[in-house]
Amino acid sequence: KPWISEETLELIRLRNETKKQLDAKRPSSEAVERNKELRRRVKRATRRDRALFYEDLATQAEKASAWVQFILENIP
Repeated sequence: KPWISEETLELIRLRNETKKQLDAKRPSSEAVERNKELRRRVKRATRRDRALFYEDLATQAEKASAWVQFILENIP
């Protein structure tokens, strides 16, 4: 997705590695908790990134609209 930051992608990679470790052997309770925490962090980071992406798109649309309005008002 275009809105996912490098920081979030790194969290996703780390979560995937942790998940592979859980699948490879009998997981300890510590490993399970770490996986849960990584899942939560990925979800939060993804939501934050998506919100920032759409906020930036809205800002760009507002600027474009203002520019068009300015041009239309100043046509002789």
